[in-house]
Amino acid sequence: MKPWSHWARVLLTAGAGLFIVLIFLNSSLPAAQSSTVSGGVVEEINALLKEADLSWEVTDHMVRKTAHFLEFMGLGILVFLAIRSYTPHPACHLFTGLFVGLMVPVSDESIQLFVEGRSGQVSDVVLDFTGFVTGTLLFFLLFFLFTRKKRCAFSWKPPAS
Repeated sequence: MKPWSHWARVLLTAGAGLFIVLIFLNSSLPAAQSSTVSGGVVEEINALLKEADLSWEVTDHMVRKTAHFLEFMGLGILVFLAIRSYTPHPACHLFTGLFVGLMVPVSDESIQLFVEGRSGQVSDVVLDFTGFVTGTLLFFLLFFLFTRKKRCAFSWKPPAS
């Protein structure tokens, strides 16, 4: 094992774990505090759209759902990067990664059942898991392109003279 492999495993695994903790911390915010954060984002985006002379307007709902999707898309990429650091064949561990990708949103929405003004929603679990699957597909697309390019580079033979 190369020394950088060990540190890559530690950093990627810790990064995925920390990302999950941050997701859970966001879910533990009371509704009023969460609304203040997303409301600020809505105001910033709408100000940028107005400055760009676009007549579009984003809503709090749009920002929240997009944040859910993107947050879990990032988690999907990070989880499979961590899995890849342990094996050259991450597809063999697809079920494990997808299991994590489903259990985190289920846990996330369950946490919200106990937070003031929040509620757990099955539709958010579906949205989160869809984001995770999208991140997973993006990871495998890039993984395939990178390993294919690498394989082609090593299989090249100089022309006979």
